[in-house]
Amino acid sequence: MNVLFLVFMAIITTRVSLFVADTAENQTATATPFIFSDPSFTTNFIIVILIIILSVFGNITILYIFYHSPLLHDVNSLLAANLALINLLISFFILPIILILISQGNINNSLCRVQEFIFILLYAASLAFTASIAVDRCIAIINPIRYVSAVTWRKGFIASLLIWFLPILLATLPELNLIKNGMDILPCRTIRGLYFFNTDKNALIYGLILSFCIVYCLIIVLCYFVIFIIANRKRMALQNFSNGNSLTKSTRAAALIATSTLLCWTPITVALTISYVHTLYRTDTVYKISPYVLRTFTMLAIAVAAVHPIISVCTNHIIRAKFRQIFSRHHCKTCCKRHRTVIPLVLINA
Repeated sequence: MNVLFLVFMAIITTRVSLFVADTAENQTATATPFIFSDPSFTTNFIIVILIIILSVFGNITILYIFYHSPLLHDVNSLLAANLALINLLISFFILPIILILISQGNINNSLCRVQEFIFILLYAASLAFTASIAVDRCIAIINPIRYVSAVTWRKGFIASLLIWFLPILLATLPELNLIKNGMDILPCRTIRGLYFFNTDKNALIYGLILSFCIVYCLIIVLCYFVIFIIANRKRMALQNFSNGNSLTKSTRAAALIATSTLLCWTPITVALTISYVHTLYRTDTVYKISPYVLRTFTMLAIAVAAVHPIISVCTNHIIRAKFRQIFSRHHCKTCCKRHRTVIPLVLINA
């Protein structure tokens, strides 16, 4: 994990240095000023700010609860913690760049390349861990008794490292400058302050990224289709199983997270797939989607970072209880003296 983090930070540092150098060379370049009188720009700006606030607050709280809750130190929670960390990094790295795009309408090439690497890495990792949670819940439902003994925390940690490999590979491919093989840098193109990728010079890498998204979405759908079928057949067995109730609740929570991911990502994935096919085969049909529709699709995609912690708090009783405890404890210290007694964590976990 430390090695992956160092590699990630090294690439980011390199891209940021290129951005600073490129900015110094293009000080005379003009930028479109941000105009708050434009309702479209103002709405996008406010939405992104709200997503950042909810995502940072929610995911930091979720990570804090995961760390301080022994009952959540299992494989499913480990995968969910990775997802929360990814959402937090999205809030720190991707969403601020989107604010720059909204305010200026365009960015220079170096910042676009920084955005390109981080965007592919984090959103591909988000989709990969959502699919891994679906696979984990599917295995748990198929054979819940064996799952408890066979799926250990150590195996989950190793699996988490392996899950990071493919997103890192996808994010690194454009940096190899394999222009002859159709893997050129993804040039940045903005649509009313929100960016898309140009497929004219990078058909192969663009196709790989879209294939990655489609395959993982299909894995999520297939896993939960199997889960719902088996859960209906084994409902009585799960009720008789001592851990059946908690298993069902955790599966329901994971299903809601996966559903929200699919709902947020399916529109933009379909739109980009149609655009890719149109560009690849040079069809005579004019492909054109309203910029307002594209902005809506993009906002849905970036809203995943704020939606996941809300679902976790609403569906997981342990997270919900400790979330309440954090604020009730703060309330007891600052409000009045009659709430001196704070319920211990042990009682809440019980």
